[in-house]
Amino acid sequence: MKRRVVEILVATFVAMTLIYGIVVVATIYPRFAEIEHAAAEQAMRRVLLAIETATDEIDVLVNDWSSWNGTYDFAAARSETDIAANLVDETFVGARLALIAYLDPDRRLVWGCGWDRDSGTTVALPDFENPESPVVRVLTEFSEIPGRITGIIDSPLGYLLVVARPVLTGTDGGPAHGTMVMGRRFDETAIGALGARLQQEIGVLDPSAAPVALPDKGEIAVRVADNGNTMNAFAGLYDLFGMPFAVLEVALPRNVTMAGRTALVVTLIAVVGLAGAVLIVVIGAIDRLVTRPLSRLSETILELIDSSGHLEDLPVARRDELGVVARAVREMHHAILEIAHRDSLTGLPNRMSFYERADHMLSAAQRRGSRVALLLIELEGFRAVNDAHGHQAGDMLLRDIARRLSVTVRESDVVARLGGDEFVVLGEGFPGGTEELARMGHKILEAFEQAIDIGGARVRIGGSVGASLYPDDAPDLDRLLGCADRAMHAARRRGGSCFVRFGPECADVPVGNGSAEPRW
Repeated sequence: MKRRVVEILVATFVAMTLIYGIVVVATIYPRFAEIEHAAAEQAMRRVLLAIETATDEIDVLVNDWSSWNGTYDFAAARSETDIAANLVDETFVGARLALIAYLDPDRRLVWGCGWDRDSGTTVALPDFENPESPVVRVLTEFSEIPGRITGIIDSPLGYLLVVARPVLTGTDGGPAHGTMVMGRRFDETAIGALGARLQQEIGVLDPSAAPVALPDKGEIAVRVADNGNTMNAFAGLYDLFGMPFAVLEVALPRNVTMAGRTALVVTLIAVVGLAGAVLIVVIGAIDRLVTRPLSRLSETILELIDSSGHLEDLPVARRDELGVVARAVREMHHAILEIAHRDSLTGLPNRMSFYERADHMLSAAQRRGSRVALLLIELEGFRAVNDAHGHQAGDMLLRDIARRLSVTVRESDVVARLGGDEFVVLGEGFPGGTEELARMGHKILEAFEQAIDIGGARVRIGGSVGASLYPDDAPDLDRLLGCADRAMHAARRRGGSCFVRFGPECADVPVGNGSAEPRW
């Protein structure tokens, strides 16, 4: 009888182990790969977005120059005085440009040259000296005026990221007096600097050596590396004529799969450990100690995957192996949620987390009949710090600003980073309305007054603070944000480094980024 009981218990355990393994392999394990696939694709999209941002930076310069009356006159009648005053070596160095070219309406070169940063000398660009060259023809064929043409060209300096705009008057009037082209080097050094800013190593591959089929322009291919340790994303780089010349690669470690694999191994260890105890107890004890807890754990894990489960269903209070597994799953779940809701640079709540907290705070304020203050903060001078000291210094500055804001406001207030150099503070209370709101706004401005140490250099930056109150200014979060945004831009119009409370004078202020500085 005892032998038969042991055989039944062993057979039951084997069957349960097989069932559990099938459930894990069929439902849970593939989700880990899906999460990593999405993370790798998102990392590559950040790289592509950074390239678009770099293009927009050049476009800001081209737009400023091409719509300047002085440029309009220069394109019509070349002036040696203007060349001596504006088109000097310092212009290339200061704007990090490798190419400046003026073309007249007949595509002839009025003035232009390249800048070799390695030798510190100018070089000729044969493609721009020939009005019939394919490069010149493509860069001067505007579909609309004003408009722009962007792309990557091959030159004696290597690959350049270029932007072309028609030369118009200061009011974007015509007729166009030709075309202005500016460009920056887009070689492996530039891509490496882009990766350093994104804190992501970027590989540059020859299209013929890429381990995947060449993705179409704007498309991303994702695959597991041959060694199985990383999830790699690939995107093609295409030149001005739509021809591929390189493939970008980013690799992310398979942390989710490793954590999931660990959790699954712990689960199997727990099951095996329980088997020894199961062999000396009755079938009723098996049902109470193994079958039901394992079933609940499995069901909860599956429910967590489709976001309908509750962590309280996990048996985390148990002191046996199942408790270890449950706590490991809970910690893994919390870690994933933390990554999704925290800004990786500053540790503050990110945009998604801010919206969730704001919805809860506004709902609570509505029930209690209290006010909620929203203060939108945009840094001033952040781009200058980046340009002068590098992006790592900019990251140090953002972390210091996040720390200062966190200690300046009340413990109950929410401080979040919306992206780039934009922060937001959300707080409930404010029975005094505008007066209390102004005090908080000025406390925030005071936090910017002390110089910041960024790797041995001390810098000072300012901030524009725009504020709005719920329900005084708006009945919901989106409109409350819009009011604060208008107030913040009103503060920028006043010269910056000031606080503005939303009011009638802000109603006509446009919403959005009205400055030439990019949002990082």
